[in-house]
Amino acid sequence: EIGQRQWENGLYVQDTWSVTSKLTLTLGVRYEMLQPRSEIYNRQGNFDPAIAGGAVAVAGNNAPCGRALRCTDWGDIGPRVALAYKINSKTVLRTGFGIFYDDYAVNGFGGTSGLLYDPPFFRGATVSNSITTPTVTLDNGVPAIPSIPVTNGFVYPVAGVNYVTNYHDPHGKNAYTEEYNVSLEREIGKDGLARIAYVGNQSHRNWYDTDINQAYPGPGPIASRRPFPLWGDLDSMVMDGQGAYNSLQAAFKQRVWQGLGFNAVYTYSHDITEGTGEW
Repeated sequence: EIGQRQWENGLYVQDTWSVTSKLTLTLGVRYEMLQPRSEIYNRQGNFDPAIAGGAVAVAGNNAPCGRALRCTDWGDIGPRVALAYKINSKTVLRTGFGIFYDDYAVNGFGGTSGLLYDPPFFRGATVSNSITTPTVTLDNGVPAIPSIPVTNGFVYPVAGVNYVTNYHDPHGKNAYTEEYNVSLEREIGKDGLARIAYVGNQSHRNWYDTDINQAYPGPGPIASRRPFPLWGDLDSMVMDGQGAYNSLQAAFKQRVWQGLGFNAVYTYSHDITEGTGEW
């Protein structure tokens, strides 16, 4: 049973100002305070590459970034601005911009697929048996799974033992997206509305999966070519991916008139992204 805890707080202020009879301006700002998850019994760990040879930091008050093993990102300020201009009685120009933050503690860093699967809280043993001359039988029982020692809040590598662990950047900042759009709307015919718009966004600090202990190319044993030779592959979540989305959107809406109503929508878009979410 998992006992994770997390605080999420937000403060939002917005005001709409009728500058003239044709121009309306909306300004706002939102502050997000998304604390990383901690576990009530500190049953979390994170690989620490700053330790010589590598080690797993176990959650605790004296651990790097404390019990959550990740430092809180205090800088999540998202401004919002929108503008509507009435060109004439049938035509309106609209535009807007905003910055939106995302918390990656749900499944990735500290979540149900993150820091819980690290030693000493996650361990196992591999049993290899010969078909003709088995050395382990049901009569003997399942071999005991060895315990994993913790020294001064860290799990250090042991030669000949392959610990499975993960690395999540403890100083990673929350991902955010800059969203923007501009549209032109015009009334057409009887209760018809046509709209054409440019809609885009740029995402920053996206999450993606990598391996910070991948072996360098070259001859010789794989372990000797790794940055941390006593550790195997390290599933690693880093937050420095980028993304961009641009689209042209057209729509026509006919309100019900003489029994007929419909919506017609077309989108032409292009998306390039390096990282798109938690693993």
